[in-house]
Amino acid sequence: MIKPIKICITLIAFSLLSPLTFADQSQVPLSAFAANPSFSQMKVSPNGDFYAATFPIEDQVRLAILKSDTFELVHQYYFGEEDKIAQFWWANNDRLLMRTTQKSGQYAQSFLDPRLYAADIGGKVEMIFKEYANLSIASMLREDKDHILIRSNHEKKQFQNIYKLNVYTGRMQTIAKSPFKYSNIILDNNDEPRVALEQDEDTGETRVWLKEDDDWTMLDSFPPFKGKSYKGSIRPISIAEDNNTLYLLSDEETSTLSLYEYDLTTKKKTLVYENPTVDVSPVYEKMPGWGTERLVAVTYDDGKRRREYIDATGKAAIEFQQLSAAFNGEYPSITSQTKDAGIAVIKASSDKNPGTFYEFNRETNELKFLAKVRPEIDPSKMASVESIEFEARDGLKIHGYLTIPSGKEAKDLPLVVYVHGGPHGPRDYWTFDPYAQAIASRGYALLQINYRGSGGYGKEFEQMGFGKWGQEMQDDLTDGTRWAINQGIADADRICIFGGSYGGYASLMGVVKEPDLYQCAVGYVGVYDLLLMKDTGNVAERLDWGLDYLNEALGESEEKLKAISPHYHVDKIKADVFIVHGGRDEQAHYDNALNIREQFKKHNKPLKWMWKETEGHGFADPENRLDLMEAMVEFFDKSLK
Repeated sequence: MIKPIKICITLIAFSLLSPLTFADQSQVPLSAFAANPSFSQMKVSPNGDFYAATFPIEDQVRLAILKSDTFELVHQYYFGEEDKIAQFWWANNDRLLMRTTQKSGQYAQSFLDPRLYAADIGGKVEMIFKEYANLSIASMLREDKDHILIRSNHEKKQFQNIYKLNVYTGRMQTIAKSPFKYSNIILDNNDEPRVALEQDEDTGETRVWLKEDDDWTMLDSFPPFKGKSYKGSIRPISIAEDNNTLYLLSDEETSTLSLYEYDLTTKKKTLVYENPTVDVSPVYEKMPGWGTERLVAVTYDDGKRRREYIDATGKAAIEFQQLSAAFNGEYPSITSQTKDAGIAVIKASSDKNPGTFYEFNRETNELKFLAKVRPEIDPSKMASVESIEFEARDGLKIHGYLTIPSGKEAKDLPLVVYVHGGPHGPRDYWTFDPYAQAIASRGYALLQINYRGSGGYGKEFEQMGFGKWGQEMQDDLTDGTRWAINQGIADADRICIFGGSYGGYASLMGVVKEPDLYQCAVGYVGVYDLLLMKDTGNVAERLDWGLDYLNEALGESEEKLKAISPHYHVDKIKADVFIVHGGRDEQAHYDNALNIREQFKKHNKPLKWMWKETEGHGFADPENRLDLMEAMVEFFDKSLK
């Protein structure tokens, strides 16, 4: 008989770092949504004696070490006044590895420092990798407490080799040299190079290589984006415990990314799991009695997040079913665990909960509360997010999400159509979104639409968006808005459209193309002149393939680009418009905002304006995010009355 999982509700004091008390949240302050998470990461030591957790204090992000039994603060690490500990690992039971982000010049955004630091519990921080070069951890070498394996290009920029790094002295030993420029090596279970992913520096093409004895054989190649020439790809993810099975994600024979096994001896590829609607991602877990971590399942987001286990009757699958039942609709995932897998850290999250960390004791089958990602957020007061689908005007099935304010009926509500960026690759998910929840907390419903061209729904769905900016892609947003009206959810006279990056473009294009459908629009770090985008900004500057991507995504005709650029059609706009941009944005270049502001002046049209000089492509400073949220709510209230 399966023993049920029990949740211990005892709150553990953490007063030195952040209070775990809740005020009356009849209306949550917008500052709660704009703030950085209080505990974004939490990991247990290999022996289970300690927890390490990142937490913010003013402009810093520090790393706290806590006793696992009492949660007593043992030590905390921090760097400069505006430095943030961005990544950390337990090298062994007593020593931690850390990387930081640092502010640069006049940028609000912090950038990852390539160097690696180490410290004993309570000890002095030492720099053990001093190079300003790419660095990633290839293996933690759990049976060797003194060393890890890293990937780095510090010797020669184009070649990322494998090195053994002493976590105490910083001494490095070359283990394997990369055979290809701009490649990433995947190790087998003996920590030997077995697979390499190479990216061509000129074309952006990716090539997959397999090592057999001392020779490398190309398994596959594919272009850098899913344009018209894309026929699918093979993406190696790991090598199984038998050291002879390569796990792949591939969409060569399926529309969506699906899980395959590839036998390195017979060269036979076998489908393990396919979801016909959405792409899948691998799930790795370790259980007591297992020597290594294994690929045990796939996760996919068809509406809500779900898992499909390779062995549906195995103990990993049974444990996940128990955890899911214990969390009653929230999605549990393992973020770290002890070396013997007896203790695991579980993060449970949902549309209403940004995340709660628990200790899971596999021997007693008990869960103990540890910390909340955002202690100031009470999930019971948050808005619910439901998956929706509708047919576009050409019959294509479109998926999305509808957020309904807490305590409201989904009827005749003021609606904000919230458009995701990208557009090719990203998509919206069933998750906690601070912007959506902030807006919903003020009484607005939100509609998020995974329009054609979005990622995650298979290669054909993504390819449908190429060359369709301002056309069918825009029509999907219009059709979704009309669906919400026809369903009685939205009040037709109180609708706004808002988005960032491509979403900013689509918001302005929405009020150009449908001047009577939307009462207002917010363009956040958006692109408004596609001719400018092809000439200025970091997308156009990405070697040859950057311009190839833009030509395929947007088209090459100057006449067409003007026809689908909001910059050239400000005269058609009837709605209230709010433009928000950062003065350091090189992706949706800041000239997009400055130039369209001149067009509003030229046509004597009012324009609400927010400019944050130090921000890049999206606001990194919590105070700037709060300014934006407050200004948007005020703008919606005024425009939608």
